Amino acid sequence: MDLSCNSIGDSGVNYLSTALIKLINLSSLSLNFSSNKLIGDSGINYLSTALIKLINLSNLSLDLSSNSIGESGVNYFSTALIKLINLSSLFLDLSCNSIGELGVNYLSTLLIKLVNLSSLSLNLSSNKSIGESSINYLSTALIKLLNLSSLSLNLSSNKSIGESSINYLSTALIKLINLSSLSLNLSSNKSIEELSINYLSTALIKLINLSSLSLNLEYNSIEESGVNYLSTALIKLINLSSLYLNFEENSIGDSGVNYLSTSLIKLINLSSLYLNFEENSIGISGVNYLSTGLIKLINLSSLSLNLYDNSIGG
Repeated sequence: MDLSCNSIGDSGVNYLSTALIKLINLSSLSLNFSSNKLIGDSGINYLSTALIKLINLSNLSLDLSSNSIGESGVNYFSTALIKLINLSSLFLDLSCNSIGELGVNYLSTLLIKLVNLSSLSLNLSSNKSIGESSINYLSTALIKLLNLSSLSLNLSSNKSIGESSINYLSTALIKLINLSSLSLNLSSNKSIEELSINYLSTALIKLINLSSLSLNLEYNSIEESGVNYLSTALIKLINLSSLYLNFEENSIGDSGVNYLSTSLIKLINLSSLYLNFEENSIGISGVNYLSTGLIKLINLSSLSLNLYDNSIGG
């Protein structure tokens, strides 16, 4: 049900919730309330009163992005969702709200109970008060979800996320050995530098069952040694069929591309590859290194390559 970009407000959510509470046989529910600025904590309380009754749900998708939801709102729906023990798939978009550190704590208390989850997609981007403590809470929950095969986590544009946060997250990821698909969006967190990528790479190298990996690292402060750390991990992920790497607007030069190409040459099972190096410091040598890596990927059926605004000459 798509109710995005309206002005339905808390009372509108109340009316809808009165109907939902009767649909006790639902196994799958998708609700999109994005960009309804009038939906706040009271609206989420109404919705939660309905959700807590839908005990047969196995698949739940909630898009609550760009609203006026705070910590209390997260507490309301976390208290409800914790009862939905049959959930195997959860999509939750809380981007562009004001859920804060306490909100992430409530959310983590929920996740730690959903041990049957095999697929989790969580978007917490652009919630300004999310920092190191929040990521610590979240990581403590993720480490318990050993049945996850698919994880998508968007932590972009949270300015307080840095090295310690990525260390916490990596400590959790390293335990999720059943993951076949991983998507991490860490873009626009300027405090993510070389050490952060080292922590992340230490986790990735253990996820040998990955077939799909997406890393969005644009608008950070990653240099060539960071790419080296990451490449050392990638070279071990021989089961990868799909790889998405976004390094737009970092500080990567020819040596960084050389490191990456050395890993690419080993990923012979890749069928889909996306590489974005826009606005870095790559020259003609970097293009040569990259070409040497790509020429070995004979199973590729899809390739996207962006080298816009570098230092490539003739």
